Amino acid sequence: MTTPDPAADPATAADFVAARAKEPGAAVGAGARVDARPGDSAQPATDRLVRCTPADAPALAALRREREQWMQEQGITQWKLGSLPEEKIREQIADGDWFALLIPDGPHAGEIGAAARILDADPLYWGHTDLHDDPATYTHALMVSPRAAGRGFAARFLEAGRADARSRGAQFQRLDCRDQLLRIYEPLGFVRVGEKEFPADQVGLSGFSGYRVNLMQREA
Repeated sequence: MTTPDPAADPATAADFVAARAKEPGAAVGAGARVDARPGDSAQPATDRLVRCTPADAPALAALRREREQWMQEQGITQWKLGSLPEEKIREQIADGDWFALLIPDGPHAGEIGAAARILDADPLYWGHTDLHDDPATYTHALMVSPRAAGRGFAARFLEAGRADARSRGAQFQRLDCRDQLLRIYEPLGFVRVGEKEFPADQVGLSGFSGYRVNLMQREA
């Protein structure tokens, strides 16, 4: 599931065009070295995603707990407390799913500013539609650190992910969200193209059952 911090104002980042390197920790972006990470002195002045490594799992898990707690306080039924444990995150990192945009400067330089999974298919949420066969990438579990709030990290991550989708020949960039978060994605060009209803006897990735999400996409 996908949710940024609403305090993260929309901003546009420079595209990256290189295909994703398969090695964990590899930088993905225009002019990127495969062993570079944001903050590296050889990094060009553009936002680039890096593939997460097992060493990132504790930080990702802690950020996920923070976001789950925030959603509970806001009354948003998107991520249930404890719905994505660190062990599961480690499995997903091993599959090469997790990417991060690190904070480049300031007191939290080098920390994860935004992170998400980027998938090539999403049968659980999109498989019931006639859109699932379209070439697309699917962003799941997008989260923005409170320490990066107000700097547009959600939009910047998605813009980098948009270029990633193009580099793999995808036509669309897709995600899903609850109604309360439409105001985050619609200004970025995402449009609602469907919905996924989870009945009471079916649990989604969020850990909840009996709820509905919006299926959103924009052209890559």
